[in-house]
This record gives sequence, structure tokens and C-alpha cells, in this order.
Amino acid sequence: MHYSQLDFKKALINSGIKKGDLVFGHSNIGFFGIPSFDKNKYTSTTDMLLETFLEILGPEGTLILPAYTYSFCNGKIFDPEKDKGIGGMLSEYLRQKKESIRSIDPSISVVAIGAKAEKIISKMPINAYSSNGFFQRLLNENGKICNLNKDASSTFIHYIEKMNNVPYRYEKEFKGEIRINNKLHKSSSIIYVRFLHPSTEVCMKKFDYYATEKKACKKIKVGRGFIKTMSIKDQLDIGNDLLKQSIWNFTRAGNDLKIPNPKELIK
Repeated sequence: MHYSQLDFKKALINSGIKKGDLVFGHSNIGFFGIPSFDKNKYTSTTDMLLETFLEILGPEGTLILPAYTYSFCNGKIFDPEKDKGIGGMLSEYLRQKKESIRSIDPSISVVAIGAKAEKIISKMPINAYSSNGFFQRLLNENGKICNLNKDASSTFIHYIEKMNNVPYRYEKEFKGEIRINNKLHKSSSIIYVRFLHPSTEVCMKKFDYYATEKKACKKIKVGRGFIKTMSIKDQLDIGNDLLKQSIWNFTRAGNDLKIPNPKELIK
């Protein structure tokens, strides 16, 4: 065994997670290794990790995890009741819980549980990066980013890119259908996509280093892996600082110091 339930609980608290927080994050839970926990209390590793999160957050707290499908981008019907997201095992486990709710977004849906779940999820616009979209709501609620075995960044970074009008991304509309109560409804989804070029691929090495250097992000070891937690406001401030230094800092171009000719960027 590489870690215990108590190890995970202590690590979350030491990283800065506390009662009443609103938390969003990405995860790769297998990297922690093999856990030990009371199997009379928890049914699986995902159950143990989720319930430990909820125990710390308490009834006043809220946990939100990605359940992205990018259905319309792939020419597929979006079924929020059935479609698995690409956020990993923990996100999928939360999605299947009766107490959780999922946003009706055929591209960047999220699943939430807790006191502010309905407030964050309800009446979501078709553009997650709009002024009333998920990421602005996360910022309005002073959320925290808590990543399990991931770097300090999150998909909130793309919202910061939009705020800074980066030259390598643009809004693109996708059309499709959403299945609700076995009925199909036509809809649209607007995503802040990147121009197709190797230089525009996401690279968050500088962000991760800068967040750690500025002590805005806490890294706590758990088993074979780690937890990284920082406030959404710190993520915004650090992101803005880095993009002021170079508008390409969140890309391979910014890290490899090879800025492409605009004519090379393809939609």
C-alpha cells in the first residue's frame, strides 16, 4: 500500500482545502498508487477519495469536476444523462452519483455536488468562456483549483487567454443535438479553440514553475503522487502576469522560443 485514507485527508487539508470551499480540479488518481482504507466504509478507491473530499468541504462546500465530452466537435449527439466525460475515474464516479448535477453543455460540461452546485450549473450559456459561463462563475465564487497528480494549471487558463485576446485562439461555433428525456433538441456550442499548428499546443511548464516560485500553489505529497492547490484568483493573477511577459507563454511557442508566422496558423 502506498497511502491511506488518512494520508489523503491530511494532504487535502495541508494543501489548503477547508470547510465551505468551492473546489474545481483535474485528476489522475491512479498515480497515487495503491490505497488502504476501511472497505466496510468505502466501496472503492473513487468512493473513498470523493467522500474524503466531501467530508472536508462539509455541507456548505461544493465540489466540481470536469465532465467534458466535446460531443458536437466530434459530430455526436450529447446525452447528459449517459455520456461519459474525459475527466477521469473520479469525475465519472461523481457524475454517476444521484446527488450530483451536470451542466447541459455539449462540449465543456461539468458535474457538481454541494451547496452551490445548482447556482454554478443552472442556465449555463452555450459558451463556457462567456461572461456568464462556467469559468467566470468559478471566479465570482472565489473558487479553488485542486489538482490530483496534475500541474498547477486548469482549463480556467483558456479563459485567461481569452481575457488577454491571445493571437493563437479564436471562438468557433459547433452545432448539434442534445438528448433530454429521450427527445432531441438542436443546439450550439461555442469553444475557444486554437489555430492548428504545433506551436499553439498547450504547454504549462512556465505557469507551473511560476505558481510554485511565487508560493501561490501548494504541492503536498500523497503516496507516489501529489496534490496541488491554489486559489482561482491567484491563477488569474499569475496567468495575467505571464501573458504580459509574453502572450505565447502558455504554448509550445512560448516555451521553445519559436513564435510562428501568423500565415502559418490554420483554422
